[in-house]
Amino acid sequence: MDTETYMNELSVLAYKTFEEATKEDREKCKSSFLYCKTANDNDDKVLSAHYLYKCLTIFALRHIRELDCINRPENDADGYFKVQINAHTNSKYINSAPRNYWGIIPLGSTVCRPNPHQYRVTVCNELFKKGVHYDWIRKHMNHLSSDMTDWYLRKEDIDEVVVKRKEDILIGLVKKDFRLVGKNAEELMAKVDDFIQKGNYNIVEDRPKLLKNLKKQLPLREKALGFCIKSSFAFECKTNEFFCAYDKCFNHYTYYKVADLTYKRYVDKKGAIRHNQEHGFKRQVENETVHLKELITKRLIPELEEVRYEIDRQGLQRIIEENPNLEHIVDNLDDIMEEVTQWIA
Repeated sequence: MDTETYMNELSVLAYKTFEEATKEDREKCKSSFLYCKTANDNDDKVLSAHYLYKCLTIFALRHIRELDCINRPENDADGYFKVQINAHTNSKYINSAPRNYWGIIPLGSTVCRPNPHQYRVTVCNELFKKGVHYDWIRKHMNHLSSDMTDWYLRKEDIDEVVVKRKEDILIGLVKKDFRLVGKNAEELMAKVDDFIQKGNYNIVEDRPKLLKNLKKQLPLREKALGFCIKSSFAFECKTNEFFCAYDKCFNHYTYYKVADLTYKRYVDKKGAIRHNQEHGFKRQVENETVHLKELITKRLIPELEEVRYEIDRQGLQRIIEENPNLEHIVDNLDDIMEEVTQWIA
């Protein structure tokens, strides 16, 4: 049965590197597992939970400075696996670490080793804090629902960030700082203009009140590329949550400021196609190629055209100064456009 896991270009590189690094051990073990124990570990070729946790503990000891997990206060150590460093554990764990790490963990110390889940939680939160869009994180983490992603994220740290991003998008729509890309984009903008006119709002003086009322009419949800307007002007979104999560939302809009993210997804999908071709996964090649062409047609090319429009309207220098993330796109716009159009020619 076919299964699918989302992998970006860096993930594919990591997988290939690990595959190559473990090739000799797998041949010795005559095992199909990506990672297997050699005869030096013991005769059991299938990894046990005990062995994996030993490896995690050694990893924590090797990176004890970065993880800051030695002798943590009791209230900070909840949820961690605690290892007391004594003569036995010193032989079992410390001597497995490189020599330059020896001697920094005195006997009697307690090491609080994070579990695998805590690493995932950290990755999830760090991605969000760095500005990665919510639904991209959900897909990257292979979460099937937003509830699971919300559970991973520390809401008290991110709610303020989310509110600010949504307000910036609404302000940009009202001030016409950008044009929308998406189905019925012109019709939606006409409704926004009509809403402002009927409410007799002054965009500058009435900004707080305008934002408050406009949020009720245009509730936004951040997506990996752009945003989804779940309902607009009393018309409810009919898109299933599953389709919304996987970019099949008919109320999905984007704009030129996220062209770099769309291009990054294009590069990732190319990498996935190349990986599947090398491993003979024909069905996945066909599926990914269809998705890639759809991404190019519906998102990437329209966004690149909007980048060109904004360069003509605002000037190249201003675009780069206000959107440093677009510098690579702006500097290579013609080449990128020529490259992507070859897929749909």
